[in-house]
Amino acid sequence: MTRLVVDRLWPLLVGLVVLLAGALALQAYAGQRGNATIRIVVHDQATSLQDEDAGDAGPVVEGGEGPPRSEPHAQARLLARRAEFEKAIPILEQVVAAFPGDAGLASELGGWLATTGQPERALPWLIKADRLRPTAPLALDLGVLRARLGDRAGAEADLRRALALRPGSNPARVALGALLLKNGDTPEAVTLLEGAAASGSNEERARALVTLGAAYLAVGRRPDAEKAFDQAILYAPARPDVRLGVA
Repeated sequence: MTRLVVDRLWPLLVGLVVLLAGALALQAYAGQRGNATIRIVVHDQATSLQDEDAGDAGPVVEGGEGPPRSEPHAQARLLARRAEFEKAIPILEQVVAAFPGDAGLASELGGWLATTGQPERALPWLIKADRLRPTAPLALDLGVLRARLGDRAGAEADLRRALALRPGSNPARVALGALLLKNGDTPEAVTLLEGAAASGSNEERARALVTLGAAYLAVGRRPDAEKAFDQAILYAPARPDVRLGVA
């Protein structure tokens, strides 16, 4: 009987030892880093310039797709996947200099700079990429970045261009609606956001509904706002950004 119990328990004991060793290793690593920031990178989701802004539906920064242009480019991507952007960005800058006409590389560099909190440095690269190969996602990214930098007029122009290039784009409608709401143009914002809330994926609808609820509150339509907030949570109950936006 005793031997049978031991045979059943040893895999659990081994697992506990491995977990304990991992915890001790993390504690030692954290002690060596001190107060240095630890970045966590999620690889199965595209980077969005608007994910940090409650109520906005973000675009996907172009670039970073397809095979690397060179060995240094592959090295830079590997470093970026490890969140070692301080090493990756200088290498990518050299790669971009070697391929000056590559819109994908320019937008990739702009995206990395925006991701690491350097919107002023990111903007020229996204502008260059947009000039080389104008697309709806790039126009959307430019609009979001300009809004973040306080250039509301430039942001509105880019967001309207993104919507003209892709009229059915929910991220563009939500981004433009949110900007118009901030600018005080609530009627047009409501129209755009109502359209966005009626189509797209559940998460897209949820984000649109959060911003739409804010627009309803701005014009005194509190019952409609409460309904929009409730629907947003129903569409994306597991999204903390949606719940924070509603709050």
